[in-house]
Amino acid sequence: DFDGVLFDIARHKREYFRLFEKRGISRREARKVYDEMKRAIGKDDQKYYVARLRERGLRLSLAEAMRAIREFKGRSAPCVYKEASFFLSALKRLGFELHLVTSGDKILQKQKVMTSGLAQYFDVIHILDGNDKASIVRKHSDRRAFSFFLDDRASLAESVKNNLPYVRVLHMVRGRSGEVPSKLADAVVRNLREALRCVKKLESRI
Repeated sequence: DFDGVLFDIARHKREYFRLFEKRGISRREARKVYDEMKRAIGKDDQKYYVARLRERGLRLSLAEAMRAIREFKGRSAPCVYKEASFFLSALKRLGFELHLVTSGDKILQKQKVMTSGLAQYFDVIHILDGNDKASIVRKHSDRRAFSFFLDDRASLAESVKNNLPYVRVLHMVRGRSGEVPSKLADAVVRNLREALRCVKKLESRI
C-alpha cells in the first residue's frame, strides 16, 4: 500500500486543505467539504470536490482549481515517510519482487507515486479504482514462496488474509488514535523499520 504506509497521507491532507485558504476557503471548510464528498460518493473526485468548494465561495474557476491541485499532487516527495526508501531498498537486497497496490484517481494517484521518489523500487505499480487488493495479491503471489502484504487498513488486511491464508499479512497502525489492530493479521506494526524486522522474522520461519 502507499497512503498511510509509505506516504504520510495525514500530512498531505493537512497541506491539501490549506491550498485554497487565500481563495475564500478555510482549512476547516475544505476538510468539511472533503468529508461530505467521501460520504456522498465514497471516493476522492477532484472535479466534484472543486464544484462543492465553489458553491462555498472558492474564488477560482474549475480549470484554475484543477491546475492548482495537479501542481500540489506533483510535490509529493516531502510527505514520504523518512524510512520508506530504507525499507524498500532493504527488501530489494533481500530479493523480493515488489508490487505497489494502491487505490484512487488513476491520474492523480499515479502522479503522486511517480513524484514520490519511490517508484524506482517497484517491479509493478497497480492503481485500482476500488479496494479489491486481494485479487492483485492472488495473481502475483505463490503458495510455494514467501509472500507478504502490508496495509494500514484493517479491513483490507483481513480481506487478503481471509482470501489468501498463505500470504503473511502485516497491519500498519502507526499509533493513530482510535485505530483497532487487526486480529487476523500475522503481525501489527507501527512503522516501516518494525515491518522490516517482522518480515525477516516471518520469512525465517518458512
